[in-house]
Amino acid sequence: MLFRSRSALDAFPWADVADEVLAPGAPAAEVFLRLAMLRRRAGRPTPGAIRLGPLVLDPISYRATVDGAALDLTFKEFALLRFLVDRPWRVFTRPELLREVWGFDFYGGTRTVDVHVRRLRAKLGPSHEWLVETVRGVGYRAVDVPGRAES
Repeated sequence: MLFRSRSALDAFPWADVADEVLAPGAPAAEVFLRLAMLRRRAGRPTPGAIRLGPLVLDPISYRATVDGAALDLTFKEFALLRFLVDRPWRVFTRPELLREVWGFDFYGGTRTVDVHVRRLRAKLGPSHEWLVETVRGVGYRAVDVPGRAES
């Protein structure tokens, strides 16, 4: 709530109805910060968030939510999910994912991708594991609707 004068603070029981109070002359940086904090508390993503079906990835805060529930992802799980979600419906082979997500200097095997996808699906839960789809014999892709072929 923005007040024109400090005397307006006493005119109403603001503590019962307001989440934030801004005094007159508050700098723009403070206004933007308080709005970002309100969005975070409300569970709303920041403006740069990436959406795919019920999944929301916030690349600024490295926060992932599905149907509003926060996911506890490792950095690589988040990076893998973000890479797939940035390019929905495109199928990526395991070597492509290793190169793009893990980098050229990664010396592990392609099964690393399978392990991370399995962990991602476990964290998404049975009702949302369809967000990361296996294309048998090829690789993985992100989808926004379960069981729907892209048209």
